[in-house]
Amino acid sequence: MACLLKKFNQSDLKSILDIQKNELRPFWSEKQILDVCDDIYVLKDKSIILGFIVIKKISRDAEIHNLIIKDKYRNQGFGKVLVKLMLDKLEKSINRIYLEVAANNKPALRLYKALGFAEIGRRKAYYNEGKLRRDAITMRLEV
Repeated sequence: MACLLKKFNQSDLKSILDIQKNELRPFWSEKQILDVCDDIYVLKDKSIILGFIVIKKISRDAEIHNLIIKDKYRNQGFGKVLVKLMLDKLEKSINRIYLEVAANNKPALRLYKALGFAEIGRRKAYYNEGKLRRDAITMRLEV
């Protein structure tokens, strides 16, 4: 597949909302997406949106706020492609990139570690999943 990273536009909204439907964690509403649309990039192959990333630049740092790959394209390396394309786009304008991930999200942790992110902190019982409380792991990558 020939993947392309592009800036979000209004025609991508339905696809992004659809991608989130099967997520266990709360997903972003249409309003939340439109409020941060300047910080959203989509990964496309031809006309198919494979996933998206929400990234906020703050001076010479950046934060990944959300990253989701469409269910049927998971575990095929598209998350890694998405982050690498995003890093290529930002590498001259940032020094570090941060993110936070649930401690039980093993696929995401494997992805971020494979990309060179290191754990720099932990928030105990940060995520509430019904009766379960999950730690949040804060990670950083020096670019």
